[in-house]
This record gives sequence, C-alpha cells and structure tokens, in this order.
Amino acid sequence: MPDRWEPARRPVVRPVGLPVQQLQVVNEYRIEEAKRLLAQSNLPVTTIIFEAGFQTKSNFNREFLRVTGMSPSDYRRSNSLPSVEGEPISVGSPSPGMP
Repeated sequence: MPDRWEPARRPVVRPVGLPVQQLQVVNEYRIEEAKRLLAQSNLPVTTIIFEAGFQTKSNFNREFLRVTGMSPSDYRRSNSLPSVEGEPISVGSPSPGMP
C-alpha cells in the first residue's frame, strides 16, 4: 500500500477532429460566405467572422489570407459592390452553390 493516496492516472483524451484536408475544404466554404458578406454588406468584420462559422478571429484571418491572398479589410475595399436600394443583404442567407 502506498504511503499517500494518489488519484488514478488516466490518459488525456482529446476530441477527434476532421482531417486537415477536410477542415480546409470546410474553411474554404466559410471563407466564400465571408467574402460574400464583406462585398455585399456593411456588417463589421467581427460579426462576419462568427456568421461565417469561425470561432476565433485569428483562425479566420489566417484562413482568409491563405484562401484569398489578402486581409478581410483589403478584400472589402477592393470588392465592395454599390448598395442596391431595397435589396438588403441578410445575415445567414447562403450564397449560390453553398450547402
């Protein structure tokens, strides 16, 4: 019998996530939604991050740069469409071709 009580040691169990390739495909769909919202709305980037399905700003910025080659702010400046009166862009409406 040991001199002192010790809790049973258990292995650390980490949740199993998607393989990297599948995660990149998912993130590319999320970036497409973010691009649509950046170009067609005046929503703040922080709102767009969460609406597109990202959990953190740093991951969003890294993935956005990887996919587009530019920052979200630069993308918005170079791709903003003039607003069409009477046709607001609603958050959460999928862009064509997105599941």
